[in-house]
Amino acid sequence: MTKRIRVTQTGSPIGRHRRQRANLVGLGLNKIRRSKIWPDTPEVRGRIDQVHHLVRVDPVDEEATPQSAGKQRSTAVAREERRQPDEA
Repeated sequence: MTKRIRVTQTGSPIGRHRRQRANLVGLGLNKIRRSKIWPDTPEVRGRIDQVHHLVRVDPVDEEATPQSAGKQRSTAVAREERRQPDEA
């Protein structure tokens, strides 16, 4: 299984070079404290090296499931419950 890393934006791109802003956008980051999970590849590490002063990198536990998966599931269940009226 491929190792994964969580990249979190910690600094603002205001006043930085266009390439640095473009690297943040390429990493899927557009606001401070937003995070994305990426595979730990040389290509991604190269992007991170360009903006290392604006991001924080943390390893992701392979066994843990994404938090958003549970949230999406519960939201879907709630929608289904709203669609079907109670028959009592």
